[in-house]
Amino acid sequence: MRTSSERLNTLGLDERTLNALLDKLERQSPDGHVSRNHTRWGYRQTSVDVRIIQPAGIVIDTQLACRNLSKTGIGLLHRSYVHVGTTCIVTIDCPVRGRTRIPGTVARCMHVSGIVHEIGVQFDEEIDIRAIVRPDPMIELSAIENVDSASLSGTIIIVEDCGMSLQLIKHYLRETQLRIREAATVAEAEELAKDDVVLVLCDIHLEDENGGELAKRLFHSPASTPPIIMMSTDQGIDTRGLVDHPGIDGFLAKPFTQEMLLRTVAEFLRKDTAEPNNDGKTGYEVDRKVVDALLPELNKCAGDLEAAAGESNDALRSILLRMSGVAPVLGISDLATRIETLAAACTGPGEIEDLHEQIASIVEICERASGGT
Repeated sequence: MRTSSERLNTLGLDERTLNALLDKLERQSPDGHVSRNHTRWGYRQTSVDVRIIQPAGIVIDTQLACRNLSKTGIGLLHRSYVHVGTTCIVTIDCPVRGRTRIPGTVARCMHVSGIVHEIGVQFDEEIDIRAIVRPDPMIELSAIENVDSASLSGTIIIVEDCGMSLQLIKHYLRETQLRIREAATVAEAEELAKDDVVLVLCDIHLEDENGGELAKRLFHSPASTPPIIMMSTDQGIDTRGLVDHPGIDGFLAKPFTQEMLLRTVAEFLRKDTAEPNNDGKTGYEVDRKVVDALLPELNKCAGDLEAAAGESNDALRSILLRMSGVAPVLGISDLATRIETLAAACTGPGEIEDLHEQIASIVEICERASGGT
């Protein structure tokens, strides 16, 4: 064990000084602009054990500060230059497997400033980064940065009772080789999950039940179960508590872009699908045919919203959550904002009568957009 008098790393930096240096590096070169297949996650460590095996056969055991980590490599800080191609073994404390030795090769070494050099080590084999770094489950953080849609294959289940959301997800996945099974209830999804399924995408707020129940049932099932990704526009305390359940592997906040969905699917299929996709398309892009197909569903939701105006705030909010997952994609001015505002008002102490004007406004926009169909 290292004593307090020993250097934490070759730069002699304590945690506070290291963080200040890394903050400066992030401002100067955010690292996010670099085109790569796997996302680098922040992994700030004052000391990581590294064995450097020089070409002449000289072995050096040292401690280096760490900047970031990905499935395929690690970014380290050192006081001197290390030749590209040098073999090294990085030892990382893994909460699941304990201290883990990961062999790799120096892929780059850049002078940063003064005596500081940044070393990029490429691992010989990919690692399970989520076994080392547990990100906030409410943040869309994928270890895969670029996805070849055509390489995504297997059978997935989409548990979704909102027709608009279901059509949008299927549209986003249209260029993949995925076989999509649809379920509107927890019971239907549980039955479908008995087959050879590679992934489940499940909305939290289903008609009369919580989608999280599916994750709990599958988690306690003796059979092998696929990864489960929950989806919702609701990111409140209750949702966070649900997503923390060990049976849930990730969370997608609605509305999400096609890129966000593909990266998440590729991540949890647990296979390398990260070939570059250079079409440069991002954001809420959807073709006119899909928009035309969604508009009748939007009109139906407007009718449900109007009917729910005589019921309860909870009923209203449930419908609004379904609508808000799709509204930004349709490009209808002001609709998403109005839905969000009304959904927030439904959580307050006010009476439904106080919300009638807002409800009528949303219904009018929906009917106008869909031609009153």
